[in-house]
Amino acid sequence: MYLLGTTIVSELRTGPHGAVVDDAQLLLSSLNQSDIQAGIELTREQDAAEALEIEIWLELLTHAYKVLPLDAMSFRHWALLMHRKSNTLYEVAMIAATAKTHYLTELNPNVINFKALGLDAFEPFNTPPL
Repeated sequence: MYLLGTTIVSELRTGPHGAVVDDAQLLLSSLNQSDIQAGIELTREQDAAEALEIEIWLELLTHAYKVLPLDAMSFRHWALLMHRKSNTLYEVAMIAATAKTHYLTELNPNVINFKALGLDAFEPFNTPPL
């Protein structure tokens, strides 16, 4: 099973993704939801209609995939992952902690960040699953 990074989730909006994994194996993090909602709010300042379109898509996405929360165990894993690490990994570590808690592999184009945290990750559009 795989946890999608927000960059990968955003790619789903543009149509069939062509990734090398089956949709049935994909899960989302609640952090994806907040990242995308933050983007919607920025978009709303410039184009309310586009923001509404993205918000409708996000709602559909929320019902199409299982969304994992950042629960107590995830935050404990986050604290372990962030110990003596750069604050630039703050959000990456939240997604990574969710993946670690649920024994998932992260799908993300920035695999280097996840490898730096000692977790499995791969870029699904270019490489086979681990």
